[in-house]
Amino acid sequence: MSHRFGDDFPRYLRSLGTLACIEYVADVAELEMLRHKAEHAQHARPVATPILSRLSGETLKKLRVRLHPSVCLVQSRFPIVTAWETYRTSGAGVTVERWVGEAALVARPFLKVEVRRLPPGGYAFLRALSEGQTIGTAAAGRVNDVSPQFDLASVLELIEDAKVIIGVHR
Repeated sequence: MSHRFGDDFPRYLRSLGTLACIEYVADVAELEMLRHKAEHAQHARPVATPILSRLSGETLKKLRVRLHPSVCLVQSRFPIVTAWETYRTSGAGVTVERWVGEAALVARPFLKVEVRRLPPGGYAFLRALSEGQTIGTAAAGRVNDVSPQFDLASVLELIEDAKVIIGVHR
């Protein structure tokens, strides 16, 4: 099976129109496609113990983090993580109560692909880190423009808990 299987499906769905129902299905398809991509990503050893939560603010700001090769990010104006989790645990026919946009971190640092809902600003922050920005630049830059509720400590705790850090550099 090709590692690119289904990569174009979300784009195909989006080409069908701009109705919200089409965009929603395309975003869920993208989440599934990213799960497949993460499953077949290169193996890498995560940092064994939490490092970032132990550092002072000034030291932390200057660091760059290298994320696991399986890390994929998706952002939607729909509750795609909630819908995906609900369907996987409860099956079809369950209604999503809170209809708000969500972003997800998809990764496979060990054997199982995990999908984690990102807090406000988490998508922009992790995208900036994946592009090589320092923690300070990522936290101060686009993140604060996108989400004033951004909480650096909670996002750092999430990525340490998810075991998706494979390197930390000055």
